[in-house]
Amino acid sequence: MNEKCINFVFQTPEDVDCIRVDRLRFSQIFFNLLSNAAKFTPTGGTVEFTGRKVAQEGEKVKMEFRVKDNGIDATKEIRALSRNDAKTVPVIAMTADAFDEERKQTLDAGMNYHLSKPINPQLLYSVLSKYICAC
Repeated sequence: MNEKCINFVFQTPEDVDCIRVDRLRFSQIFFNLLSNAAKFTPTGGTVEFTGRKVAQEGEKVKMEFRVKDNGIDATKEIRALSRNDAKTVPVIAMTADAFDEERKQTLDAGMNYHLSKPINPQLLYSVLSKYICAC
């Protein structure tokens, strides 16, 4: 991330001082999320990794982690390729951002559809069949 001068922000709740996880699986997921975020974040951009407590039962704490980046630039890069299908290959946003502004940004960037989390499985299948299935 230093090569692109990406600002990395890591935030967790102050009252959570230790997270017990499957070290290998968490490391793989963490690395993949951050690698993809860094890959598609422009020079000087910011990648935020935040964690929050969702529930607590005794000593067990259920956490939710979120990576926020400028991945929207990936679509612009895809659409700018010299490949024949670069302008028509389906690109579908799947994001936690449900606001109209974010939806507009994804569509303006050239994405075909914007799905907000939590994902509605029926809507997901409908969108995928519309853009991927040659039915």
